[in-house]
Amino acid sequence: MNVFTGSSFKKDASNGETFANYGVKLSGDLVLDKSSHLFSVSQEASNGYRYNTAFNNQKLYYQGRVNLSAADQLDVNAGYIHNNFGANAFYSAPGDLEAEETVKTALASVAYIRNINPNWTFAPRVSYRYNIDDYLYIKQTPDKFHNHHETGVLDLELNNTIEISIGTFGLGLELRTENINSTNLGKRDRTNSGAFAEYKFEPLAGLLINAGTYVNYNSDYGWQAFPGIDAGYNFYGNWKVFMNLGTGQRLPTYTDLYYKGPTNIGNAALVSEKSKYAEGGMKYQDAKFTFNASYFNRKISNFIDWVKAVQTDPWQPRNFSDVTTKGFTISGDYLMNFGANASFNSLRIGASYTNLDPSFKTTIADAVFSRYALESLRNQLSLTANAQAFNLLSLTLTSRFNERINYKSYQVLDARLAANLKRYQIYLDGANLLDVQYIESGAVPMPGTWLTLGVKAKI
Repeated sequence: MNVFTGSSFKKDASNGETFANYGVKLSGDLVLDKSSHLFSVSQEASNGYRYNTAFNNQKLYYQGRVNLSAADQLDVNAGYIHNNFGANAFYSAPGDLEAEETVKTALASVAYIRNINPNWTFAPRVSYRYNIDDYLYIKQTPDKFHNHHETGVLDLELNNTIEISIGTFGLGLELRTENINSTNLGKRDRTNSGAFAEYKFEPLAGLLINAGTYVNYNSDYGWQAFPGIDAGYNFYGNWKVFMNLGTGQRLPTYTDLYYKGPTNIGNAALVSEKSKYAEGGMKYQDAKFTFNASYFNRKISNFIDWVKAVQTDPWQPRNFSDVTTKGFTISGDYLMNFGANASFNSLRIGASYTNLDPSFKTTIADAVFSRYALESLRNQLSLTANAQAFNLLSLTLTSRFNERINYKSYQVLDARLAANLKRYQIYLDGANLLDVQYIESGAVPMPGTWLTLGVKAKI
């Protein structure tokens, strides 16, 4: 059980109310001889952190596993989410000051796992996701720019894992159908089918290689193939070097293709993005110290961005540019353990730094203004410290410095103080303690300082 409440202690100028939130989360396990079951339910609500950002959401979730026999297992997952929220500046700032959205999502999946023999595991799976999205551009006049979307996604999978003396083979088939019935986007459907094969083997002691490919057919975009390979080599016990090469794509969404609104217009002529990715680096890990360093290069062709020629034009998605992003990341943490009998039990400190160097080769001359190209992260430095004392108290501090291409840099400081009892934890969270005003994407200002007091209990 987790019960919490929080506030920024700032007031909404429109009604004088103090911004605040609350939440209740309950979860439980039922373990029987031949099955196990997990149930979770939550309720969370807030009047927002600025004008028209209130929300109210409920979540239900179930996960079950049934052992039908020594060789047969059934896995079941099901969930439901209801989320109603004020969408001020979420999509069409500044005109959407009074926007409101309600999203309802139901999902379920069933997987049957059959161990045909000690070397062959057969696992078919079926899943379905149904979503209703109801958007009001001006909630006081619901008949004006009212978008109602209903979508359904059915996914069928057939997975096989075969282990033999020369390595492990993975083979599978997938069929996914997507359909939408929308007041704005119309009635649409598309089918995606594919087959994958991978081979994992160890040609030398400590050297593990995983190579594979996914062959895909989409009813709108035809045939594609996406090969990839991962390799890792362990040496001197705790050291590992690794390399990854991969390919992929991102299909345009129905919104990208068909949306019609006062400030956004879709583009049915879009083609899918294609990507190539390469990364290499090294890792070290022991009981006290971890270290990771890597360099990567990602190339995206036909990058989809919402653009326009002049400020008064509506935004429209186009295959705006080819994007190459080079970068590196370094991270590590160190644990100093002073023992359970010491008043100061332990201290863990960590740091991570990521540098990105994106470059854009624009392929459309008349696209002067871009919505997302200039929001890319350039530098991020994160520092963390966690102290444990008296076998009771813990204090965690996290500092994050971000620099984006077209936004001013900012630094955010978060903290958690917790008292950990046998069956209870009482905690106080402080988010953005420096009350920094910043934007991460689009026109949405992020919340300032927010304090949350909560209790977790195990019964």
